[in-house]
Amino acid sequence: IASYGLENYMRILALPFLNKLLQNHINRIYRGKKSCEMDPYRLKNPKLVKRNVRNLTTFCMAIWDDVMCSLQYFPSALRNIFKDMRVQIESLLEKHFPDNPETEKVIYIAPASFFFLRFICASILGPPLFGLARGLYYCHFILIFKFMEM
Repeated sequence: IASYGLENYMRILALPFLNKLLQNHINRIYRGKKSCEMDPYRLKNPKLVKRNVRNLTTFCMAIWDDVMCSLQYFPSALRNIFKDMRVQIESLLEKHFPDNPETEKVIYIAPASFFFLRFICASILGPPLFGLARGLYYCHFILIFKFMEM
């Protein structure tokens, strides 16, 4: 229930951030008509797979670059929540796994994963659910979601 509540709180609080971060990418992908299909059985010409992989990579790298540069306009309230989450995770790990060398990684991976997978990737997968598009479900967004999720 807590993660669901945080997810909804993030959605409400960070919609302007999300719009600024992803709206241009969503529009460019939808309007650009560049194929990202990589299944040779779905393509009329299987030789187009390499070009489509380049298209997919280009879309994903552009989104990733913008995510990495978005800290300056990331909502401070969410920044504080993720800081508190990190502190709580660190406290639990030190209590239960005091000598684990992986603790340092986990305290940063957990909040970042929550933000990225539950918010950024989810908004790419379903842009209408985040107000980034109207009635739009485009197969390219599924491919980009899968690529970014890895």
